Amino acid sequence: MKVIESLTSECINLLKKHNLLKQLIKSEYRDTIINKVNLDEKLKEEHVNKFLQQFGIVSDQGVIDETKYEEWLKSQNLIKTEVEKIALNEIKLKIYNQQNFGHKVEARFLERKNNLDIFVYSLIRLKDFYEAKELYTRILCKEESFGNLAKQHSEGMENKTRGIVGPTSLESTHPALASVLRKATPGEVQPPIKLTGANGAIFLIVRLETFEPAKLDEFMSAKMALEMFDDWLDTKANNLMESILANQCGEDNE
Repeated sequence: MKVIESLTSECINLLKKHNLLKQLIKSEYRDTIINKVNLDEKLKEEHVNKFLQQFGIVSDQGVIDETKYEEWLKSQNLIKTEVEKIALNEIKLKIYNQQNFGHKVEARFLERKNNLDIFVYSLIRLKDFYEAKELYTRILCKEESFGNLAKQHSEGMENKTRGIVGPTSLESTHPALASVLRKATPGEVQPPIKLTGANGAIFLIVRLETFEPAKLDEFMSAKMALEMFDDWLDTKANNLMESILANQCGEDNE
C-alpha cells in the first residue's frame, strides 16, 4: 500500500473531491493481494496463451507468433510483464477467493438462493387498471396472444421484446412482483398486480414462462466467493479511508 501511504494532503483532497479515494484504495488492496498469489509455470503459460489467443497471437496449438506479439505490444504500448499481469489477474483472484472464502460458499449460496434462481416471464405494464383488466381477460379467453398485446399496449421496454423478460434473477425486481413470480406456475397468467411508486400506480400482467433453480456448481461457487471478497474489500477500503481522513484532520488541526 506504498502508493496510498505516499499520498500528499493535496492528492487526498483531490481524490476525495472526485470520489476516487476509495476506488484507489480498493485497487491497491486488490493488486497487493493478487501479487501474493503464486502460480506454477504451466498454469501461467496456459492462461497467458489463452489471453493472447483472442488477439490472434497464439495458434490453436499454443504456439506464439513472436513477430505478431512484438507488433501488438508496440501498438498497445505494453511490455510482456504487463500483459502477463493482465492475463493472470482473473485466475489469481479466483484462487485467492477459493482459498480464503471457499469454506463459506455453501452458506452464502443458501442465504442468497432466492435471489439467484433464474426466471423468464412475460410482462405487460399499464397505468390504467381497467385496460389491464381488459387485456388480462382477453389473454385468458385466448382472443389474442400475450406477445401481441405486450407489443401493442405495454408501456415499458418489454414492448420491444413482445413482453419477454429474462432470463434473469429477481434481485432487482420489485418485491411484490418477485413474490408473485416465486409462487407462480409456468404458463398461468396472473391477475393484474398493482405497484405504487414515485410516479404513481402501475398495473402488471405477468405470466411465468420458465423457472430454473440456482445450483451450487463451479460457476456459482466462484460467484459466491467473489461476492464475499468484494464485501471484505469494501470494508477494508472504508476502514483505511476513514483512518486516512482522520489522520489528515489531525494534521490540519496541529
